[in-house]
Amino acid sequence: MPLKEDQIEGWSFRDLVAEGVALLPAVAPEWTNFNAADPGITLLELFAYFTELLLFQCGQITLADRNAFLRLLTAGELDVSIPIEEATQRALLQIRQPQRAVTCADYESLSLAADPRIARAKCVPHQDLAESNEAARNANRPGHLSVVLVTKPDLSDEDRTGALNAVGAYLHPRRILTTRVHVVPARRVGFEIRLRLVATADVTYDDAVARAREALQTFVDPLQGGPDGSGWPIGRDVFVSELYLVVSRLETTDHVLRDTDRQTGARIEEISVPASSADRLYRSATGDLIGLHLAPDELPGDVTFTLTATVSAMDLSRQI
Repeated sequence: MPLKEDQIEGWSFRDLVAEGVALLPAVAPEWTNFNAADPGITLLELFAYFTELLLFQCGQITLADRNAFLRLLTAGELDVSIPIEEATQRALLQIRQPQRAVTCADYESLSLAADPRIARAKCVPHQDLAESNEAARNANRPGHLSVVLVTKPDLSDEDRTGALNAVGAYLHPRRILTTRVHVVPARRVGFEIRLRLVATADVTYDDAVARAREALQTFVDPLQGGPDGSGWPIGRDVFVSELYLVVSRLETTDHVLRDTDRQTGARIEEISVPASSADRLYRSATGDLIGLHLAPDELPGDVTFTLTATVSAMDLSRQI
C-alpha cells in the first residue's frame, strides 16, 4: 500500500518485512516459501533493515547539516565562533535584504545601506545627471540611471566625496548588467520667500515673524522638511500655496498676504530668484505665480526669508 508522508518515520523493521512479504504473491506468484530460511526472505529482511535506518535518518538534521546549509545561505561566510541559533537568525535576516539592484527602490535602499553617511537617496532612471550641461542632463538616456544622494549634515568635503564613492563602488557589482549607474550629490537651489503675515491678537510682530520663519525653514529643510516631515523630496517643486498653508496654520498667524512695496505699492511675488533663473518660476494662465521648478536632482538650498507682520484686525478694533 502507498506510504503517507506522516507515516514514513513510524515504519519499523517488522512493518517493512510484513509489507514486503504481502507484496510477493502479486509480483512473484511462483515464490511460495516465505520462511526465514529462504534466501529471498533473507535479502528482503536485509533491505528492510537498511530502509529502517534511512527512515530514522529522514528528517534528522545534524549540526553539520545546519552548518552546511548556513554556508550555502551566506556564500561560505559563516562565523563559527557564534552559536548556531544566532548564526541562523543572522543568515535569515541577510537573505531578506536585497542584494541586487533592479528597481529604483532597490537602488535607493542599497545606497542607504552602502554608507552610514548617506541620509537620503533618489533614483532617476534614463538620465545621466553627472553631465555638466542641463540639456545633456535632461536628455533621455536608455540604459543609464542616476542615483542622487543627500549626505548627513556637518560632513567635510572629503567625507562627502568618500560617501559618494563608497555608494558607487557598492552599487556597481549589484547593478543589472549593461546598466550605467551615475552617483551624484543633490544640487542646491537658492531663492527668496517673501510674505506679509497678520499676527493674531496679543502676539507681537517679532514673535509672529520668528515662528513663521522657523516653520518655513523646517518645511524646506532637506532632512526634516516636506509635506510628511521626512525631508524635502528631491526634485519636488516649491508651491506658493503650500507656503501660505504652512504659515497660516500657526497659532501666531491670523492670515497671510502678499507683500507690497512700501514706496510704489506694487505687489511683490512670494518667491523670487535671480534674473538668470527666472525660467524656474511658472505661472497660471492669468499670470499668478504657482511655484518654483526644481530639477530631478535639486533641493532647496540657501533660502532667504523676508517676512513682515502687520497689526491684526482685532487689535486694530481695540485701538479704535
